[in-house]
Amino acid sequence: MEEKLSQIIKEPVRVIGAGRTDAGAHAYGQVTNFKTKSRMDPQEFQRALNSMLPGDIVIRKASYAREDFHAQFDAIGKHYRYVIYQGPFHLPFLRDYALYVPDDLNIKSMRAAAKYLRGRHDFSSFRLSGSSVKDPARTIKRLFITSHRGCRLPLDSARGKSVASYRVPNDRLVSIDCVADGFLRGMVRSIAGTLLEVGSGKIHPYRVREILEAKDRRLAGPTLPARGLYLVSIKY
Repeated sequence: MEEKLSQIIKEPVRVIGAGRTDAGAHAYGQVTNFKTKSRMDPQEFQRALNSMLPGDIVIRKASYAREDFHAQFDAIGKHYRYVIYQGPFHLPFLRDYALYVPDDLNIKSMRAAAKYLRGRHDFSSFRLSGSSVKDPARTIKRLFITSHRGCRLPLDSARGKSVASYRVPNDRLVSIDCVADGFLRGMVRSIAGTLLEVGSGKIHPYRVREILEAKDRRLAGPTLPARGLYLVSIKY
């Protein structure tokens, strides 16, 4: 964005993002801001950027912000989603967008475990090493698991004139949504990995409370791959 904006307005530009996401994750609701002396209006910037940015980036909305707005420091909360695909076999169409698991997950147990993580806690058990954040306390406002039976993917037909619906029997998508005032490095993927172990029957739901209170990353579940992680939105 900085490179393309500099080309558009012929001046150096510093783009401020609301936060970093893990390599391989997807950001549907990323927010950025920048300052410029240009007289172009937001919609002109949007059209110009979308014509120049690579295909995996698109500007969905552009608007003026107050002079002191800061995309990162003004944020009061974020919504992340982790997507898991279940089915009789792996779908290559979802390879880069969801984690495939063959297990029939126990959604009821996952929901029972999630209740222990809601509220304000020290989430040291769910952060990756190397984090420079001194205060590991965060407030999870919402944490819920949704099961979507029957995964349907829109695919171009062989002739390219219509859209067909591709469906695999007995499959489903499971989404883990987490809304909090902030997140530690790897926190959502670690929580998702722990809830996945609960759903697979490897640990009891109550064990999640013990893991949380232990403040020991070694006791929690694995940090799931970033390809299933989505930054849904940012709250201001």
